[in-house]
Amino acid sequence: MALTLSFGTCSYGPNALAGLTDVAGRRLHKMQIPRKIHSINLCTRKRGYGAVCESASPRDSLGTVEVENYSTFVRFLHLASPYVVGHRNKRFVIMIPGEVMVDKERLRGILDDILLLHGLGCKLVLVAGSRELVDAELSQELTEDPNSNEGRMVGGYRVSGTATMNVVLGENGAAVNQISAMLSKGPPIPMMRRHEKRETGNVEGFKSISTVKVVSGNFVAAKRRGVVHGIDFGWSGSVSHVHVEAIQSQLNDGNIVLLTCLGISSIGELLNCSVYDVAAKTAIELSADKFICFTGKEVRDLNLPHYLPLEEAKMQIASGTLGSCSNIVPYSSRDEGEREAVSRIEPLLGGSMFDLDHWSDLNMPFEVIAGISVCNNGISRSHLVDFQEEGALLLEMYSRDGISGVCMIASDIYQGIRPARIDDINQISQLLDSFLNYGYDLPFDMTDVGSNLDRLMVLERDGDVLACAVYSVLGHGFDDKLVVEINALIVSEAHRNNGFGDSILDYIEQDMRRKNVGLIVLVPNTGSCDWFVDRGFEYQGLANQNPILPEERRKNCEGFAKLYSKSIVAIDSSLADLPAGRRIGF
Repeated sequence: MALTLSFGTCSYGPNALAGLTDVAGRRLHKMQIPRKIHSINLCTRKRGYGAVCESASPRDSLGTVEVENYSTFVRFLHLASPYVVGHRNKRFVIMIPGEVMVDKERLRGILDDILLLHGLGCKLVLVAGSRELVDAELSQELTEDPNSNEGRMVGGYRVSGTATMNVVLGENGAAVNQISAMLSKGPPIPMMRRHEKRETGNVEGFKSISTVKVVSGNFVAAKRRGVVHGIDFGWSGSVSHVHVEAIQSQLNDGNIVLLTCLGISSIGELLNCSVYDVAAKTAIELSADKFICFTGKEVRDLNLPHYLPLEEAKMQIASGTLGSCSNIVPYSSRDEGEREAVSRIEPLLGGSMFDLDHWSDLNMPFEVIAGISVCNNGISRSHLVDFQEEGALLLEMYSRDGISGVCMIASDIYQGIRPARIDDINQISQLLDSFLNYGYDLPFDMTDVGSNLDRLMVLERDGDVLACAVYSVLGHGFDDKLVVEINALIVSEAHRNNGFGDSILDYIEQDMRRKNVGLIVLVPNTGSCDWFVDRGFEYQGLANQNPILPEERRKNCEGFAKLYSKSIVAIDSSLADLPAGRRIGF
């Protein structure tokens, strides 16, 4: 499923929206906090979705919601709203490589999506690449003198003499102007006439003005690379630091900051740095909440999973098996030699300076290495987004399961979650005892824990079981959905408020989806279910009267027992078959 949001003016007539273009980001930015959304176009893409799209491209024109899709529209807003709130005022560093800059049509679509992020309150730093643009401009010069290094990539850097630097300056200047122009289109007059105030007597009418300010400047400090292995790299440089306070000041003023591969030395020279160096260093020094990198064919060919734990990503980089994710061995189970391999590459992924020659030696796309490096330096999550997947950025940011074509690299929140084993019985029993002490019930006696391990899931760290969950397969309900009941979910008191409960619940939901379970239920005999309600469970009335429970379970319910349920919804088929813990639900 793929959705495209297109916001515009309300329509009471068939021609009211003629000629409008997608300006979602501008409108929402004008409002500062999105309180009223006027129109939506749910457009069919590769897999389609049950709404009408009049035009071939979802960005060509706007349409209103068909009456039969009102509930879908409202439901989507409710599903997206937690992410809107959660991402507001968060700092995202978004890298747009030269491969994307060459494709003007996709670039415009991506910038429209970026504008929507900005309009929804995200603080954005864009880093635009130009390698492919410079390569195209230098192609003639490179073929004329095959023995010269001038203009060529040597390791991770381009040899930048005066002629090459002139091309680099020209292409980066053009890129800045192009992106700034595409981000500057104002809202359409019909929208402002209906929804914007103007003072009485204003004979000039409405003016289309840019509501987004794009700022570029001397934010990146660099130093010359100099002579390396007998090669003079000329005006090539490495990023020494980023002026974080200046960038943060612009973000606080509501501006989008736009960087390129150009850095400035301490003596005022313009230097040609790697855009990956600029993007990664900016994300780390800014302490960005997310690092987002658009990717192309090289990364697409790796067939990366939707979610890649950081330690496993480093392990696969070290072993040269990145992308071979069907039989991942957990990092904790690797042998000593494999762990030593990881320790050898650690210096390449961290520290105050990145050496892109060493990155080049890893023989992996720089987008992937940059994503791993920023996570290894404290950034919580990196998102590698295939630029050919239209709308992938928005779906990744504002839906639970995202979309194929995106790989998220993050610390492993599912680390240590697994089915219970015999050697866990003592620690599980301690957790279950505390659960019973609160007055809750279990579907089996404590003496039978060992014979019920197949319905127990645990979260274990360093040999200690910190959390466990008990579930029961109840059978099929009235609508033939397979129903599973969560009987208990306990986190050790000393380890609460660390997200362990969320992790194990999400893991169970992923596992149940793969087993074709349609509904997860709770039937508590005591206490409240507020924690679960906050995570999508809904009150369904008294349990012994509700047909969504199989009959046998209803007979065993107390008359006062309440029923809560959560549907396990279908997701993109490319993600549905992944084992639990190979996607991420937050």
